[in-house]
Amino acid sequence: MPGERKADGADDDKPYTIASETVEVGEMPGVLLHEPHGEHGFGYDPLFVPDDQPARAVEAGEKLTSAQMEPAEKNAISHRGKALRALLPSVATLLK
Repeated sequence: MPGERKADGADDDKPYTIASETVEVGEMPGVLLHEPHGEHGFGYDPLFVPDDQPARAVEAGEKLTSAQMEPAEKNAISHRGKALRALLPSVATLLK
């Protein structure tokens, strides 16, 4: 769980290194609906309403499912996008 300490004293929500591997964590909290909404995405996207919403939804007072978002909007808040952006400095260091 995020914020909990592992037996070795490391924080779960902090990057950690195993041998030569660096691992980053990305989360996308939200709620699941009973009925699908939206045409984009795949899997559970039509049922998932992320807590983080794109600016256009916030300004309109709406809550969008992942399937109602444009791909760039979803990527900006997705757990994969967050983990990748957190990992980029480590990748850049390796490429030097």
